[in-house]
Amino acid sequence: MLQSTRLKYVLEALREAAQASAGEPDPKLRAALLGAKVEELMAEVAGAVESENLPHYAARVLGIFEEIGMPSERTAVMGHALQGIGKTYERLGNAPHAYDAYTRALELGRETNDTGLAAGCLRRMGRVKMRMAEWQAAVGHLKESLSLYDDIGDRRGRAETLCDMGSLHYHEGELGEAERFYSEALEIAEQLKHTSLVINLQNNLGIIANVRGDLDGAIAHYQRCIPLAEEIQKEPALAQAYHNLGMAYADRGDWQAAGDHFERALQLARKHSLIAILGSVHLNKAQMYLELGDIDMAAVSTGRALDIFRAAKNKLAEAESFRVLGDIFARRGDEITTREMFNQSLVMTTEAGSPLEVAETYRGMGLAYERLGRRERAVEALQQAVQHFERVQAAGDVQTTREALARLRN
Repeated sequence: MLQSTRLKYVLEALREAAQASAGEPDPKLRAALLGAKVEELMAEVAGAVESENLPHYAARVLGIFEEIGMPSERTAVMGHALQGIGKTYERLGNAPHAYDAYTRALELGRETNDTGLAAGCLRRMGRVKMRMAEWQAAVGHLKESLSLYDDIGDRRGRAETLCDMGSLHYHEGELGEAERFYSEALEIAEQLKHTSLVINLQNNLGIIANVRGDLDGAIAHYQRCIPLAEEIQKEPALAQAYHNLGMAYADRGDWQAAGDHFERALQLARKHSLIAILGSVHLNKAQMYLELGDIDMAAVSTGRALDIFRAAKNKLAEAESFRVLGDIFARRGDEITTREMFNQSLVMTTEAGSPLEVAETYRGMGLAYERLGRRERAVEALQQAVQHFERVQAAGDVQTTREALARLRN
């Protein structure tokens, strides 16, 4: 019951922070916590059978504390406590609550001249805005964070922010810029022996290689992460590497290896409540089930992923779930629902301004129309996909989509 233990630690840490900041134990606080039946709630958490329920229970725990109210002292200590709350919300996939906590912590960091705290909050605010597909806000926060880290000569903070800026460019379809930021961050991280960041960057560089069609290069990047993660006993990083390896093997058509790696990632994601990875694994398993012809299991896995992404307000991942649902309904011969699913995905990816995701939606739409026997619509969608893939220089995707077009035209 590692997760229930972690959540209880979160609650205890928040309680202690409040009491320490107030100067002495607050009997009203203890009474409020008792009245909220926290112990009964924690018993529910410990008895949760499905790990996907844990974020719901965790949100209730943190919600209880917020209702009680944070202490009024305006100190850097309370700023760091609020930042810790934000990290917890971010880990649990609650982007709006995480952003609110970071915003409050940022105010205290500025008031108390704690530049490191302010820079860290801004970086995390940028990360959260990326998950909400609010790119302009994200880039503003990240640039300000980078400037503050440079002011105080914090190279570790600079490397972490460069990594996030690389991810921003990746989502905007600028693979060259993303690779440039990742490479600069990797050089600094290796110099500082910041192993966890090195792992993250190797994973990200592997994803870029995968998009470009270099599966061998992608797998090499992912495999470098495994001994590093084992060395520092960082299982969340190991989960990400296993997940990415699963995707690469799936792209290669090696379903046995893909399934094995997805299952390893799933076990670790459940163990550590890694909500983003948990949703992604479910969705990738759904796509694997489709390739193997098991439509029912694909639908179950997609439903689980969609629930997670909706709760986390992860718009791009939610759009990807609609793409998979479109494929499922196409295989069932339901043209109307297929069109609805892909149109929903297209609206979300277009609003988010992510050309790579728009391209993926058009390609999925084209293949679905081909399956339904709608040749002209399939050709139109695949032509759109090629244009968007070319825009982001996704060479591997351009090639496979052109092959699909040639098949239809012949």
